Parts: sequence; C-alpha cells; structure tokens
Amino acid sequence: PDTSAHGLGVFAGRATARTTLDYTFTSPMDFSTIPNAGVVLTFADSDMNTPFTVTLGDGLNTATGTAFTGGTPGTYYVAFDDLTGTVDFTSIDTLQVVINSNPGALPGTDYVLTEVKI
Repeated sequence: PDTSAHGLGVFAGRATARTTLDYTFTSPMDFSTIPNAGVVLTFADSDMNTPFTVTLGDGLNTATGTAFTGGTPGTYYVAFDDLTGTVDFTSIDTLQVVINSNPGALPGTDYVLTEVKI
C-alpha cells in the first residue's frame, strides 16, 4: 500500500489485494439525527468494478452495506438506510471499510482511496 499524501493506494499488479480500514471512536457517536446519513468514499483511482463493504458497530451489533466503484474514480455513497443488520445509530463506536473483500475473485485491481467520511 502507498499511504502518501495522495491517499491510500493499492497497486496489485497480478497479485491479489484486500484493504481493511478500522476506525474506533473515542466515545460513541450519535448518527441518528443526521438527515440522509451514510458513508462516503472517494476513490481517486479504480480500474475495476471493485467491491467495498461498510460496517457500523455499536459494541453489540453491526449493520453492513456493500457497493462497487464501477471501475472509475469518483465518490460513492452507502446510505445508512441501505445497511443490513440491527445497530443503534445513537451509539456508534466503530466503522470498518473493506475494499476488494474477495481478492481471489478480483485479482490485479488497483485503487486509491482518498477520503472516508460520514
């Protein structure tokens, strides 16, 4: 991985690559009152239809959503309303992003993730 000022870049060549970003909030966050809330990922590069998964946790339960980059750079949004699972949005303590969760199915993909935000 390239963690330069330009973002997190994975250049896999012919190999396989998977990236997991784990965020833990110092104190639980209340996302329940944010209108149209979701997780936004910005990719400066993506050369394949790379899958990514977003998971929110509240210490007991999780909610997960999956999307794809479409093989082009851009900003991708996973709405909280589209997550599967039961999580308390008033008490979120973890956020996980997994890119290319099954690298055996999509080897040699390159991507540069420049932003993750709520």
